[in-house]
Amino acid sequence: MPASQINSDSKMEALEIEDEVLAAIVDAGPDGLSYQDGCEIVGMGYDRFYLLIQQLVSLGRLKVERGKLGNQNRIFLPYQEAPSISALTDKQKEVLELLCSKMDDERYISISYNQISRLTSCRCPAFAIERLDYKGFLAVLESGRGAWSNLYRIYPEQNGPRGYSWPRPEARPSEH
Repeated sequence: MPASQINSDSKMEALEIEDEVLAAIVDAGPDGLSYQDGCEIVGMGYDRFYLLIQQLVSLGRLKVERGKLGNQNRIFLPYQEAPSISALTDKQKEVLELLCSKMDDERYISISYNQISRLTSCRCPAFAIERLDYKGFLAVLESGRGAWSNLYRIYPEQNGPRGYSWPRPEARPSEH
């Protein structure tokens, strides 16, 4: 079976359990839903549940964040309102502005941590990116290490966070 078919099948299965997971997240309250509790509620194994949750995250339906205690990730509903630019540190703003200047028409960016640290004063771009993701400014779609490119998507789709106007992507010459 081709990988694209497996990916498509798991997305369909993820959408089938979405309502159950959303209800469980609401019931769990502000601390979010643990993977273990979600497995029990949906009635499936951890590995399969993890895969399906990651599919829902990639579709923008859920958000996964590190829990307050230990190394346990929690599942949350995505942010309902646009984040505020005032919630960012100077270095996070600098990284966000760099990413916005490099994004394509669909708000995707492919850039490495090394490139970010060379083009900004931020010496720990991995932490700045993680905080931008946590605060709802972008989504990390694929993550590499060091010189490897990472793929990001800037949020929200249209207006941008309160108090921030998105720079327009530079016009790219057409390839003929």
